[in-house]
Amino acid sequence: MKLIAEAARVGDGPTPTASVLPRIVDADSPMGRTGGVLNRIEVDGIPVGTVAFSGPGAGGPATSSAVLGDLVAIAREPGSTWAGLPPALAAVTR
Repeated sequence: MKLIAEAARVGDGPTPTASVLPRIVDADSPMGRTGGVLNRIEVDGIPVGTVAFSGPGAGGPATSSAVLGDLVAIAREPGSTWAGLPPALAAVTR
């Protein structure tokens, strides 16, 4: 069982549908063999078929790096951001 995020377009409409749900996957499939702190992204497209990317996700050094980055941002000042991006609240209220 894996937590799978999925987004797709239905028909010719411009708005995609999206969900994140637990799913049963075949243990012998590439998605089923992805474990530990690895994440896997699969993109199905026409005419290329399935293209997949795997890499580290949450856990171990990846999580500690993200937490440290969040603490540094908080220490800089409330609402501070990285790379000149507006604070999250400002982006939502636009």
